[in-house]
Amino acid sequence: MKRVSLLFSLIVIGIFTIPTIYADVIDPNQTEVPVYYIITNINDYPDYVFLLHGNPSPSFMVLNSSEFNFYKLSIASIYAVEKSNYNQTELENLNDTELENYFEENTNVIPSDLELQGDLNDINGSYSLEKVVVELEITSLNQTNLVIKKTRAKFIYSDGITKTADFQDQNTTPSPDTFDKMDFWYFIIPLLAIIAIISILLYRRYG
Repeated sequence: MKRVSLLFSLIVIGIFTIPTIYADVIDPNQTEVPVYYIITNINDYPDYVFLLHGNPSPSFMVLNSSEFNFYKLSIASIYAVEKSNYNQTELENLNDTELENYFEENTNVIPSDLELQGDLNDINGSYSLEKVVVELEITSLNQTNLVIKKTRAKFIYSDGITKTADFQDQNTTPSPDTFDKMDFWYFIIPLLAIIAIISILLYRRYG
């Protein structure tokens, strides 16, 4: 009877100890993951140059059909300029103040209504999540208005698996199925440790 009571007590202690162990371990859902963006239909607008301008960076970046990213603490926006009105050499020679005025006041620059973050901290990731790619789509573009929407997020894992999820809300990044092998070991290792401790205590007392 004493053995049963002791075993029961140790199990109860273990159950209440596991959350404490988890609290001292980095949550796998808090891992920092590189975030990239891509405009999927940018080639549908060959008469325009698309620029990324952010605070504190980049000062400006010319976008194409490739993925792009920027400093994780920055907030950036996409702008369009008709090629006939674009002079990259002139833009490169502007100082910071002049460059800011260019994007805010130049009537040839068409701002989008979308702000991009360098770090998407609302992503539920995992240890094996290597990269997130947010797909953007230009839905409207004229001489005064540029509308861009987030359409889909791609979650790329170290084992080669890619998962996708559509945006239901422009302000919330969708989440993939986050339970994988690394997450499994994150939960199972503390449990195995508790079982090992209980076994050692029982062996020393009754072995």
